[in-house]
Amino acid sequence: MAIEGLTQQQSNFIERFLKVPKVFNRKAKKQARREATEQFRLINAEHDLLRDEIASLDDPELRSVFMAQLRATDAIIESDPKALNFEGGQQHIDDVRAALLVHIKKADATKAHAQIEKTMARMDADNPPVAKDGAFDGQSDIALTWAFAQEKLASGKGTNNTKDLDAALKAMGRLQAMLQSAERAGQNPFEQRVEAMAGVREAAQKGLSPEVQGARRRLSDVHTQLDALRQKLAAQFGGENVPLALRMSCQSVQSKLDEAVKAETSELSDLADDAEAAYQVVNRDSLKLITQAQEWVKDNGAFQVRYHVMLAHPYAKNKYVKPKFDEITTAFTAAADKAKTHEYTQASQQIAVVRNDLKDTLDFADDFANYATVFNARKALLATLPAPSAYAVPALRADHTVANQLLLRAEAARKAGQMSGALTLLNSIPKAVDDLIEVNRFASNYKEMKKNWEDWHAHVLSNVPGPAQVLLKTDLEYAVKTAAQANDDAAAGNYRKASAALRALCAFAKQSLFDKGQLIAQYQTEKSEFKARARTVRATKGPEGRIAIEGYYQGLVGDDIKRKAAEASGDFKLALAMCLRGKAEHDAMIRLAGQAKAYIAQDAKFGAALAKLKTATSPDAMEAKQNANDMKSNAFAATERGNWLAGTNLLENANLELKRALDDFETASLIDGAQGGGGKIALTSDTEFGSVYAGFAKVLAHVQSLDKYDVFTDELKAAEASAKSAEALMAKDLSRAENTLNDAVARCQRIAKICTESIGYSAQKTSAKTVIDQARNENAQNIIDAEVKEAEDSFAAAEKAAQAPAYDYAGAIKLLGIAQAAARKGLAAMQLFNGTIDDARTKMTTAINAYTAPDVTPHLDGQAARLRTVLNEMNADFDQRKFTDAQAKAAKGVELAGFHTTTCADCKKAVGVMLNFTPARLGVEVGHATTTQEEAMKTDLLAAAQEAINKGSFGAAYKIASQAYWVMMGARKKAESFDRYLPVKIDYEQKLDDLEARSVPAAGAGHDEVLALRARFDAAEVQAKLENYGGALKRLDGFDKELADATVLLDLYDRYVLRQKQAATALETVRKMKSPAIETLLTRLEGKERNAERKGQGFDFDIAIALFEELKADCDNAKDTADAVDELAAMTSDIKDLPTENAEGLLAAIAKTRQTLDGLKGQVSAMYAHGEILESEARLKAAETLAPDDFDAARVEVEAVVDACTEITILLAQYDQLNDSAAVARGLAEKLLKRGAEADFARDEINARLAALDLAMSAARLSKSNRAQTQIDVEEAIAALRDLRKVIDAQADYLKNREPVEFAMTTLEKSKQRHLIREDMTVVRKLLDTAATRAADRKHSSAQSELKKAVIRVDMAKLRAKLATNRKPKPEDLAAILDAPGGIENLDSIVENLEASVQRRVMAVAFEARFGCKLDLKEADTAGTITDVDRDGQKLPAANIRRFYDVMSKLPESNTLDNDSMLTFEQVGGKGLGSAYNTQEKRVMMRDGDEAESRVYGISIEHEIGEIDEDAIPKPGQARTGFSWNTLHEVGHAVDDKLGYMKKHGERLAGWKVYGANVKEPATAIADQFKFDADYVAEYMMGAAGRKMPVPDPVGCDGEEWRRRMEECRNFVDRAREGNKPWLSASVAAACAIGNYTYVESYEGDWARYSTDQRKYAVSGYQFRAPGEWFSEIYAAVASDRLNDNHPHRDEIAKLCLKEDA
Repeated sequence: MAIEGLTQQQSNFIERFLKVPKVFNRKAKKQARREATEQFRLINAEHDLLRDEIASLDDPELRSVFMAQLRATDAIIESDPKALNFEGGQQHIDDVRAALLVHIKKADATKAHAQIEKTMARMDADNPPVAKDGAFDGQSDIALTWAFAQEKLASGKGTNNTKDLDAALKAMGRLQAMLQSAERAGQNPFEQRVEAMAGVREAAQKGLSPEVQGARRRLSDVHTQLDALRQKLAAQFGGENVPLALRMSCQSVQSKLDEAVKAETSELSDLADDAEAAYQVVNRDSLKLITQAQEWVKDNGAFQVRYHVMLAHPYAKNKYVKPKFDEITTAFTAAADKAKTHEYTQASQQIAVVRNDLKDTLDFADDFANYATVFNARKALLATLPAPSAYAVPALRADHTVANQLLLRAEAARKAGQMSGALTLLNSIPKAVDDLIEVNRFASNYKEMKKNWEDWHAHVLSNVPGPAQVLLKTDLEYAVKTAAQANDDAAAGNYRKASAALRALCAFAKQSLFDKGQLIAQYQTEKSEFKARARTVRATKGPEGRIAIEGYYQGLVGDDIKRKAAEASGDFKLALAMCLRGKAEHDAMIRLAGQAKAYIAQDAKFGAALAKLKTATSPDAMEAKQNANDMKSNAFAATERGNWLAGTNLLENANLELKRALDDFETASLIDGAQGGGGKIALTSDTEFGSVYAGFAKVLAHVQSLDKYDVFTDELKAAEASAKSAEALMAKDLSRAENTLNDAVARCQRIAKICTESIGYSAQKTSAKTVIDQARNENAQNIIDAEVKEAEDSFAAAEKAAQAPAYDYAGAIKLLGIAQAAARKGLAAMQLFNGTIDDARTKMTTAINAYTAPDVTPHLDGQAARLRTVLNEMNADFDQRKFTDAQAKAAKGVELAGFHTTTCADCKKAVGVMLNFTPARLGVEVGHATTTQEEAMKTDLLAAAQEAINKGSFGAAYKIASQAYWVMMGARKKAESFDRYLPVKIDYEQKLDDLEARSVPAAGAGHDEVLALRARFDAAEVQAKLENYGGALKRLDGFDKELADATVLLDLYDRYVLRQKQAATALETVRKMKSPAIETLLTRLEGKERNAERKGQGFDFDIAIALFEELKADCDNAKDTADAVDELAAMTSDIKDLPTENAEGLLAAIAKTRQTLDGLKGQVSAMYAHGEILESEARLKAAETLAPDDFDAARVEVEAVVDACTEITILLAQYDQLNDSAAVARGLAEKLLKRGAEADFARDEINARLAALDLAMSAARLSKSNRAQTQIDVEEAIAALRDLRKVIDAQADYLKNREPVEFAMTTLEKSKQRHLIREDMTVVRKLLDTAATRAADRKHSSAQSELKKAVIRVDMAKLRAKLATNRKPKPEDLAAILDAPGGIENLDSIVENLEASVQRRVMAVAFEARFGCKLDLKEADTAGTITDVDRDGQKLPAANIRRFYDVMSKLPESNTLDNDSMLTFEQVGGKGLGSAYNTQEKRVMMRDGDEAESRVYGISIEHEIGEIDEDAIPKPGQARTGFSWNTLHEVGHAVDDKLGYMKKHGERLAGWKVYGANVKEPATAIADQFKFDADYVAEYMMGAAGRKMPVPDPVGCDGEEWRRRMEECRNFVDRAREGNKPWLSASVAAACAIGNYTYVESYEGDWARYSTDQRKYAVSGYQFRAPGEWFSEIYAAVASDRLNDNHPHRDEIAKLCLKEDA
């Protein structure tokens, strides 16, 4: 990119050869670089001017040659990089310019010569004496100048001598002026003609008096003035219409002049006096009448503008309007008739009166036209009112009648001709209707809300049980109090406030009364059931079986503690959760307790039986007790496995064994009794056999009773027979008899034992067989092969032991007990297997397989490992028949495995987003300079997501990774936007820096433009610093053109500096010559320099450049003059140094002097020193004659001639300068006279300047003493003409700009809509009149200012007419207004005064232009479906858009029009869906339905916020509707987005911190609060409320307490969730606080926290949903002027959303 002001080649050269080193010699190189750049710029300024001059050549071949020569400049400059040859470059440019000037001057001189030849030829034919005769001293000025011009032209063309060509051009310029003067002289009998000049001189020499000469000059002046006056009268009145009196007066003056022509010279003075006096009278009268006529023309012109409007008025023929128009026409005709008779004063007076009447008449006509339109609109508007009976409150019916009467009153006023009053009445109807509708709307809303509240109140009282109402007492009292206050407000007529309060109260009634009451009621119901369950469980203590459900009981105790605490804190949801936690398992627990109760009963029975056997010490008894104890151990083992039923069964078998042992014990006791207690029967000779036998018979009978199946009948009979045989033996053999009896008893005892054991054995066998068969049948998958085999083996061994002859029933019973225990253990195992283990294995295996699948590994290896450990532990416990442990492990495994589907899906989603989706889409944002923060945030988020994946928190990981993705996409947009902005910024910044390097205050407009560009660029940079690169780029639209414009202005300044430098150099050269000969000339040159510098200091660079160019040329001439004088001085010195009598040398000097004289005589200004030249020639001739004889005398003469030559040289130089100046003045005047109508006002002044110039030049021609004054007069004329040129240029611009305004006004004033824009037209006419006055006073800047105002007002009128008639405006119509000063206020005023019937399609265009965003119009049906508004819908009234417009127009333009975060404004009418702001699309989505249906937006509601600080209590003011409030709210979001305000200041303002999905910090805070696992909480926060999740292993407590803590965490999170809207309830928000902060889920998956103590400053509860909502709510409050002036954040936010004048 080229350096500003340099070509690319020059820039490359500087960058290559003048590169600033990094370390050494930097300062010197920088200086060299700056100097080279500046030199190049100056060269380029000269180069570009010359290039433009070359480009203007007609000859393409010549143009090409010069261009090629010009291009060689850079090569000359850059030939040696170490010593840039700028002087050589400048010299080359000068050479090219000189060559170009030769060509141009040749062409110009040739053209001028041809034109003068034509003029001379014509004058030869028309007036020969003027052209040739009457030579003054033998040579006519014209002839002399013409000869000089021809000579110099021929010389210049022949030798390419620019000085000769310049001399020829100047001579021809002078000659042209002489010819024009000569032509004028031929028309004036008193002008001193050329042919009379000799006579005049001769007469003067004869003593002709100056008085006579003066008289002739005076008569000549009168002749000229009279001629000018006649022309002026003809121009004013027309040749045939000049008033007779003035014509006669002019003729009288002419007669006096005619008389003077014929008079003697002695009479001329008196005749001149008479002529002058007569002329003064006619001139005075003429000027007076001309002034009056001009005033009439002016007044009539002003009148005609409106008169034509009247004639073209659309209602001109209306019966009410026409009579008034006719009156105006009659009055105007009378005034015009006066003007026709030249009674202009009376005519102007009359038309002034008519003009005022015309205004009133037009107003009447416009009012009439307006009335018809407005009447129909107001009638239609009143028709929209409801029927009187439909008003919500009776008082409005009277207002309804009053509103309708306004229409009737207006019609009556119209009929009475009171149009203004009629319109006033009509225009008061909209407000009356609006007031009626609004009051009725809010009164209706109040009644609706009142009924809703009463219904809710009744509903709460009817459906919330009394006990629950007790807990709602405070809330109910608050609600009743609020309702009462609302009713009081309504009674006072403040329905808006009342409806707002009741609307909020209805929401409170639902959430805080009914919903909370229902929750409390449900809690109380469940609480009762919970307490009943607790009582039931407490009743199972001791023998009732609580031992089996002690864990459940302790859980209830723990739940009860949590329940009571939650109830005390008002957390009924948690209290309810505690009540419900064990409800599902209660019945199973009670059944288990019943089984334990049966077991305990059997155990008691077992204890009692065992106590009875305490004294039994026989081996059989001991064996029986041992068997029973073994059975009890098996039963206890079953209870330990949780199988209380099996334990009871086993204990029943133990009791059977004890019963058998008791039976044996009783039998043994009986036998022992039969044996006398000694253990055996002892016989003596005294023993009575009968008594002994009776004892035996009892034993026998007992044993027979035991032998239920007669197994031992024979043996018992044999024993009985044997016993009986003892009687016979007693006599014979007492010992033998004794033995026989004891043997019989032993036999009975053995049989009794066998019988009792067989009974137990049979029962045990049956039971064992049943259990074994069941175990065998249920042994699926060989799960209990070991138990079945053990049982079968034991059962077989028992059968074998019980068989004859051993009948080892005791052993068999023991074996059966083992068999039954093994079988029951197997059955328990199968039951656990079938009911739990098998399913658990399947589920855990499935989950493990899923967790180790390729698409999720290794991310779920931890889950798989944990589940595999649980599976292995379960299998081990089951294999070891640790049923309780196995069952617990199975439950845990099933629970963990149950999450595998969602876990795997979550894992895939998380990993897909983080590892696949995001990295695969990396773009320009990576490593980008602007995205460091975002890249760091993305890195942190991805690290957090990876950490979450490592912990298995895949839901959180997915949300965090998704957040990282959107951060990445935001960074990409930012980077792309920056990349679009950066090259433009760099380009413009470099160009601007270069311009600033060139710009100095002295550059005037160029410097101001650069300052403005810098301010604009800085404004863009402000946006860039806000990272709003799109907005920054937008602010640089058109910047390149403005840079180019500034460059042009600075180039002009550079040319000025260059010409100043060149002129200063030339002037300094002249000064250094210190030649006395040009001191006077030098003084003038220095004066011209000062004048040029003053022009430059006044920033008039064009004139300053012209002056400096003239100055340089004058300096060159002065130098030539000084050189010539020096040469003459050298000649004088040489002459003086001649040796005496050196006649030859003196003759040579004379020849040289004659040559000098010939050169002076040949100059164009020689006419001014003709006598001096002739005199010098004569003296020189005399010296030549004297030289041979009188050397000294001759030398004196020669020296005198040389001195005279010096004086003549200086004199001619002075006259040359004077003539050059005069030529400049004439050139300016001629160009100005060729201008169009814009110069009309100044033509007299220009001609007067020309006349004065001719007079001054004539004076200088007549006498050298007049030269100094002439010089002053000429320079004054130049200055005046240059100033006049500016005025004419300004007049041209003024007329050019006024014309379209006049045309537009003509169109508007004749339009049918003129009555709608009458005020605009009146203002425009006043502005045009003011502009005309200012222009006439030559205050064109002020006139243009008035014109600009008029243009704006015309545009306003056009737009107003379009909008009022529902014609869709074009964007350029609105841009014309908005781009003008005060444009926004002007547009707002138009929209504010539109009728209510204005259509959407019309307002949409106005809205988009006013606020700089696209407007999307949509509609929502009752189902909430959104569709675009169709064409017919676009024609409906635009009430919603107008409301948006009204609300947003009060905001600063920086918030709306200049807000690039509000690109689209979406309005959805119909059903309200809730407004929002889309950050990605920069879209405000207003979805609050229709303004007409919008309810009041409540702020500072106690139940939402809680206690409000006194500095936060809202200021009094009208409550806004939700429609209006949310408009401000959503714009607030766009402002926040634009400024990134809450991102930067949220934590400082209210402790806001946004976590998004990265909830590690808040999850840790919540987990620490309840002593639970933070990772679990984080994952739960990222899921839905109530979501089931794997529970981590307990830490620091048992499982029950761990789960209670889990419930507390889940309850806290659910309470803070978005769906619960915790921001709308002070109590809920308070329950979401931990420490100094309150935590909230702002949007789904987007968590944040804020300082709890900031809620007391809340505008609304909703403000504490999210940082953006916090800002938008306080923004809306400030913009609505409702925020307390003492609010701690008021001043800060006010700076953002209030206009400076607010």
